[in-house]
Amino acid sequence: MKNKSETILKQIIRPFVAFMIVVIIANAIVLGIFTSSYYLNDQFKEASQLAENARAELETYKSLNWLFDYWEANSDRMEKIYEDNEAYEAKDRQLRETYPMLGELCNVDEKTLDEMDEEDRKIFAELCYSNLCRVFDRMKQSHAPLYLYCFEIRDKKEVFIFITGTRDGEKRLSEGGELFELGYTLGYTEGEYPVLDKILSTGESTSNVDMRRGREADRSVVQVFEPVGDRGKVRSIIGVSIKSAEMLAQMLGMMKTMLLITLVFFAVMLIQVIYHIKKVVVVPIMREQKIIEEYEHDKDSLTASRQLQEIKTHNEIERMAVSFSSMVTELDRYMEEYFIAVAEKERIGAELNVATRIQADMLPRKFPPFPQYKEFDLYATMTPAKEVGGDFYDFFLVDDDHLALVMADVSGKGVPAALFMVIAKTLIKNHTMLGKTPSEVLEYTNEQLCEGNEAELFVTVWMAIIEISTGKGIAANAGHEHPAIKRAEGQWELVIYKHSPAVAIFEGLKFAQHEFELNPGDTFFVYTDGVAEATDANEELYGTDRMLAALSGCGSDRPEELLEAVKNDIDAFVGSAPQFDDITMLGFHYGRTT
Repeated sequence: MKNKSETILKQIIRPFVAFMIVVIIANAIVLGIFTSSYYLNDQFKEASQLAENARAELETYKSLNWLFDYWEANSDRMEKIYEDNEAYEAKDRQLRETYPMLGELCNVDEKTLDEMDEEDRKIFAELCYSNLCRVFDRMKQSHAPLYLYCFEIRDKKEVFIFITGTRDGEKRLSEGGELFELGYTLGYTEGEYPVLDKILSTGESTSNVDMRRGREADRSVVQVFEPVGDRGKVRSIIGVSIKSAEMLAQMLGMMKTMLLITLVFFAVMLIQVIYHIKKVVVVPIMREQKIIEEYEHDKDSLTASRQLQEIKTHNEIERMAVSFSSMVTELDRYMEEYFIAVAEKERIGAELNVATRIQADMLPRKFPPFPQYKEFDLYATMTPAKEVGGDFYDFFLVDDDHLALVMADVSGKGVPAALFMVIAKTLIKNHTMLGKTPSEVLEYTNEQLCEGNEAELFVTVWMAIIEISTGKGIAANAGHEHPAIKRAEGQWELVIYKHSPAVAIFEGLKFAQHEFELNPGDTFFVYTDGVAEATDANEELYGTDRMLAALSGCGSDRPEELLEAVKNDIDAFVGSAPQFDDITMLGFHYGRTT
């Protein structure tokens, strides 16, 4: 006969119904009184979150300080294109035709802006301003505050408006409406909003929104201000205004009375509930706990399973006991399978160690590689992020007077990337030995790798062929990092030019190549993105600026010492943070004498 089973909730709910009826009636009265207070608090929270979101959106722009300065100095001559999509698209198209590698506007830094002429900077400032106005508009339409604006207080006397959000039915002054916009100023009175006075006096930014209101402020409106700044300097302030409800102070006496009555009823009913829960829930659970502890000590799964099946509560606790019974029976089998899995993992680890050695043996590691040539010196290293990596370098003689150099990075990590690396390396070397130019080699390799590339892997490649006797060479760059060069008696700098796409993205690609010439004493350095994108514990990138500084600080032109200086600098920067990408580098010094 099947036992009748009930849930714990049903067994507890019967004695608790009377208590809940009383509590619901009491809470209905109390909640009505508290609504106004909670509503005001929710208004503060909503305004705080909106202000913080607006600040976060502003601070995504790397050139924010420059934008604020430009908007303030040129507000009278900027073209405001809030809703004119055609004008916006025309300006955006004009700017990107001049700077095709511009990318997202928020990622443009002040260094890039310094390279623009005055007209392009004006267009950039107008586009950014239009974008942020639209963001503020969307925020205001979503949260419906009374006001959402970004402003600056000049000399504690004057408010200068930067950005104002609008919603349906609202317009800015230039659109025929009443809302302030860029360039509008109005007076400021100290003491009206203490939080603003504090921000101005300390000059410090904060990640928390201060929600205090001034004594003279309109108490029917919630005012929230969030400073926007950089490195402790406040540059502007986000302001949010939301209508609030007045608190009903005369209801405090009734709230206290109702709270006292509720507590008395709660105490009486809680005693009854605790007794019932102890009988129905606590005692059976403690018995299950004791059985499990005994099993943990003696590992007798047969005894534990039998005792657990004897627990009869006709609810979830009984079903839990049955589940525990099955669990302890299966645990022995699981442990056996676990030890088998550990052994298999150790076997795979051993095989990966072999794969690591095989991959290392594929890369040339004998230095100096061509001791018979006194015209140059080179050195290369590869440090994989996993047991096997996707980066590779190569160098080999095409003939007695031509040297080929290759630096490449396969997308992905681990065994698939390593296998793809082997194929790519072989194709590049074999076709180069046929006397082909770098562009021809990359075109051939691209066609071969695209066939059957179901994993959709690709590889970025920098390769060059150098005529040893003259220092003249031809290089091609397929989506790879910019190389660095130091001319004799010069400084280290990046060689920046437009790249071709990476290899194996799609068939039919053509790859550009360019000629260059090395003079005696010149040195260059090529690397994969694992160098520039090495990350410390704070998720800050190592970057090419630090790389160039490390090269310059080495004080030597010997490739081996240069690579060691960069690797040591990366290790010091990264510290204890894990390595996520392969780090591969190659240095070449041309020492031909006339």
